[in-house]
Amino acid sequence: MNKLQPHVTTSYLRVMGLTVEHLLTLLQANYPHTERFTLHTELRDESIDGDDAVELLALLEQHFGVSFDNFPFRQYFLEEIEIARSLSWFGLKRVRTIETELTVHLLYDYMREHAK
Repeated sequence: MNKLQPHVTTSYLRVMGLTVEHLLTLLQANYPHTERFTLHTELRDESIDGDDAVELLALLEQHFGVSFDNFPFRQYFLEEIEIARSLSWFGLKRVRTIETELTVHLLYDYMREHAK
């Protein structure tokens, strides 16, 4: 599990407010292995799932002053225990299917609707 670091300062983002550009900047700074984030980037395609997804949401709450208290986490991500249980001595076990992939655009819309 990678510990996310606030590469873009909190005060800068809070002063500037939540915009698509600021969200993309934060994602790119914390996930440099991704060539380029766009509104259509699916977060799970960038290996953001389980505890990594929890850490990302906490970072977004801190930086942008939004609430993920009622976020439907299981709709978009696997929980860490599900990922761990998918590994066994006999190979990979089947995990729950995620029906809807969370894009940056969907994440941004949720954040705008749930500003504190």
